[in-house]
Amino acid sequence: MPYLDIIIKELEIGNVFIEKTFGNNLHFGYWDLTSKPNTSIEGFEIASRRMNEVCLSGRIETHENISVLDVGCGFGGTLRWMDEQVKGSILSGINIDPRQIEIAKQKSNLDSSNGNIIEFKVASAMDLPYANESQNLIFSLECMSHFPSRKIFLQEAYRVLKPGGTLIITDWLMNHTSIIKNLFLFIRNIKKSQRLYGKRSLPYNKKKYKTIAYKLGFTKGMFLDINENTLPSFDLFRDVASHLGNSETIFREGNEFSEIICRRGLSRYHIISFRK
Repeated sequence: MPYLDIIIKELEIGNVFIEKTFGNNLHFGYWDLTSKPNTSIEGFEIASRRMNEVCLSGRIETHENISVLDVGCGFGGTLRWMDEQVKGSILSGINIDPRQIEIAKQKSNLDSSNGNIIEFKVASAMDLPYANESQNLIFSLECMSHFPSRKIFLQEAYRVLKPGGTLIITDWLMNHTSIIKNLFLFIRNIKKSQRLYGKRSLPYNKKKYKTIAYKLGFTKGMFLDINENTLPSFDLFRDVASHLGNSETIFREGNEFSEIICRRGLSRYHIISFRK
């Protein structure tokens, strides 16, 4: 993915701004919007941790002796946050990119103070390297559009989850009617987006997620629209672009299109969960 190539390159040359911004969490932030959003580096770090809390806190029925899998774990920031929340558990992170796994290992203290076993490995979301009914919780934040097939991932997640286990994902859901009405906007800007994020799988809407998940056997689907809470991330991304040298234009233009469709509500950020 081009945007990760950019970020990893900047980390390798010691770009302090990028390290402070994306060195821990690669996902969007969550702001409560009770006051003016703090979109400084420090504010984004708090908002990134807050996203972990909103997505995952309260969805873990027990905080001891569980198995947790982060699919598309990035640099391991969310799994390190999870290490603070549970005890005596197995925390696993996978990513198809060996560079991200290596960075995750370097940044993580694999000797958990809470007695957790923390492991990172290179693996595909399309073929999870875990036994049937082995995980209590599977989560994947902002990765679904990068997977070759959402359906295959859902099948794999269902296979690997224990009965009663929970799947949590975040994804941008699109109103397909709105896309058709704004087709020229998408045609005009899609190449700019692909230069930054690569080619992504076609988006799902709520109905398609439910149809596939329920057919697999999942139950208790929950869709929480937090689009407005994530929009301040774009303010920081504009600042990020100015710190990227030759990659500034690619990063800025790619995110401009994403910001337009999110602010217009054509693409809305959701937390989605299902129970097996």
